[in-house]
Amino acid sequence: MKVSVLVNNFNYANFLGDAVNSCLKENVELIVYDDGSTDESMEVLKRYNSHINIISNPNYNHTSNENQANAIYQAFLQSSGDIICLLDSDDKFSEDKISKILKVFKDDTSITTVQNLMLEMDSDGNLKNQIRPIIKDVKDIKSYIFSDNNFFHLFVPTSGLSFRRSFLEKVLPLEEDGLNFVWPDARLSLLSVFYGKIHTIMEPLTYYRIHGTNDSNARSTTEGHETYLKQIYLYFNKLAALNNLPKIEFSREIYLENTYFSLKLNRKVLKEFTVNDSPMYIWGAGEAGQSIYHFLKKNKIKVDGFFDANPKRIGEKNMGLVVTLPKFHKGIKYIISPIHAYHIIKEQLLARGFVEGVDFINPYKEYSNV
Repeated sequence: MKVSVLVNNFNYANFLGDAVNSCLKENVELIVYDDGSTDESMEVLKRYNSHINIISNPNYNHTSNENQANAIYQAFLQSSGDIICLLDSDDKFSEDKISKILKVFKDDTSITTVQNLMLEMDSDGNLKNQIRPIIKDVKDIKSYIFSDNNFFHLFVPTSGLSFRRSFLEKVLPLEEDGLNFVWPDARLSLLSVFYGKIHTIMEPLTYYRIHGTNDSNARSTTEGHETYLKQIYLYFNKLAALNNLPKIEFSREIYLENTYFSLKLNRKVLKEFTVNDSPMYIWGAGEAGQSIYHFLKKNKIKVDGFFDANPKRIGEKNMGLVVTLPKFHKGIKYIISPIHAYHIIKEQLLARGFVEGVDFINPYKEYSNV
């Protein structure tokens, strides 16, 4: 079986070499599509000219997700592999990724999609010992979706996806339909539900880089995330209708109990921290904070409001609670919801004399020593 790796790039010259190098260690066809980068990306790629197929076109000049979908399609047209692996140019593969995904495809010809977990790294490539995303170990994803009315924590981002060529030939190019919060990775994952079996390798075979300018940041605002939820259900139900299957209904409760953050909560620590009548605030009004509030509300634990540093959220009502700027008042208890910003918020609180575990907590399992 021949493997082609499709790398899509736009202005990630600082990371591009890592992505390419991680693939050159394998016997693969490597195709890099550059979407009119204005940084030094082409200079980086020229160093590998004899080892990779470089496609350099002017910027597609559509929305970011449509640009990426076009990059994947144009690279696919130049590929010849039986198996196609996707790779964002700010990520990279582990040394044994290709051999492990190939084994799965060879062992079961009914599998059209193989996905693997990812290990976080920072902008400098230092590993953070954080596996992404949280994935439910579900054998029959299609049946699960229609029985549970949700598809959260079943799929991985772009760089963890691999497909049979025969599947991509049926579904590419992806439709440009105005659902601009439904990115190509989500579209391909949801499409694959209707075309064959999906196998999840429950170990990290991709390194996922967090650097602050990831395109997924567009969904971090309350409005952006609400738009994403609406659009992804519209997209899935359109696919279901085309396959003569019933639509699934969005449930806020099911969603909040199945977020990345909800599944990481240390419920015992949260309950112990919230036993008295001190004013209680959740720091962070996004998906993480909403997941925490949902859990506390179900357990009849009073929360007085959300704190958030995002000026776009200040003054709005979130799940019935007002969002305000953070306050540093003695007597307030703080539940810190942003996992990756916890150490920054912690330092602010410690500097003002607050005590970790008494005045504020990190409510997630791997940080609570329980």
